[in-house]
Amino acid sequence: MQWSEVPEVYLANALSPARVNPTDVKLLEGGAAQVSLNPDQMGKAYGRGLVNLKLARQLTGWDIKLVSGSVVCNV
Repeated sequence: MQWSEVPEVYLANALSPARVNPTDVKLLEGGAAQVSLNPDQMGKAYGRGLVNLKLARQLTGWDIKLVSGSVVCNV
């Protein structure tokens, strides 16, 4: 994962191998972020057993919520 001073870029990088555009990252109050993804990238962002999402949360310290279309996925 590549570090960046820009939180949107940092969060997008943390969700690798999913392809996330930093403009699709919305910062929310309280250290939370909502990330809009294409449906085909959701599995990569979650990872097997949610390991990718959990790791991204641990590395960044942000509460990351993934959104695909109108569906919000909180884990």
